[in-house]
Amino acid sequence: MIRTAAAALLFLLLGVAPAAAQGVAPVPSCYARVPAAHLRPAAPVRRLYVIVDQTTSLDPDLTRTLRQNVARLVQPGTAFTVASFSAFQAGHHASVVASGYVEPAVPAGVRNSVSVPALKQLDACLRAQAGYGVRAALAGLARAQATGGGSFSQSEIMASLKQLAAPIGTLAARDKVVILASDMLEHSSATSFYAHQGLRRIDPRAELAKAEANALLAEFGGARLYVIGAGVLPPQSKDAGRTIQNLNALQAFWTEWFRRSHARLGAFGLPDLVQPIP
Repeated sequence: MIRTAAAALLFLLLGVAPAAAQGVAPVPSCYARVPAAHLRPAAPVRRLYVIVDQTTSLDPDLTRTLRQNVARLVQPGTAFTVASFSAFQAGHHASVVASGYVEPAVPAGVRNSVSVPALKQLDACLRAQAGYGVRAALAGLARAQATGGGSFSQSEIMASLKQLAAPIGTLAARDKVVILASDMLEHSSATSFYAHQGLRRIDPRAELAKAEANALLAEFGGARLYVIGAGVLPPQSKDAGRTIQNLNALQAFWTEWFRRSHARLGAFGLPDLVQPIP
């Protein structure tokens, strides 16, 4: 009841059609619509990027981990982007599916300069917007995962991350967080981490040399990065090649690849995360 009332209040204040919330609608600005012309929202303190590999099928537990972390991190002061990629096939190229900004509260130092009616309206709008932002992020995540995974002949992970990381490297924020939902099994014209429909033992140094030779490093601008789903194989593989040695080699490659791409690897879920993302 409270959640419904908050959503209705946001629609009333901002003129957003209720039907829009059922899709992946942008998060409307409270500061832009509430009559307090001298107020502007502060710049985001956190930028959250959620990148979904559409070639990876996450089981219910991994999906729950992904959604719980996204929901917790989309807080006031957070700008979020949800993007997906696959194999550069028609209709499945790297793209942004949802984005928005959950605006911070009115700073204590300027509250006295706002009229009481406008301040009450703005506070109410911001409370409703916080929940709306989480729902918009989760709706985008559901859309990004809607392909079901495993239906692509290739997985262009490095090239896609290079493309999607470009804006992350240039935008300023006190905290930049990237959540990457992927099996991390490259299968492209540059290289393949598969053998006989299973995970092969890669040579991290040799694979890094291929990445550099093909200009497949990215620029994450110092973002914290967390991987969910690494090493997950399609059902038909029956976990072929998923040995400790092969997984260690996979993790060693990506740890160095992220370092050279200026990302700080916070956790590499093989396949799940042990701790929530801080």
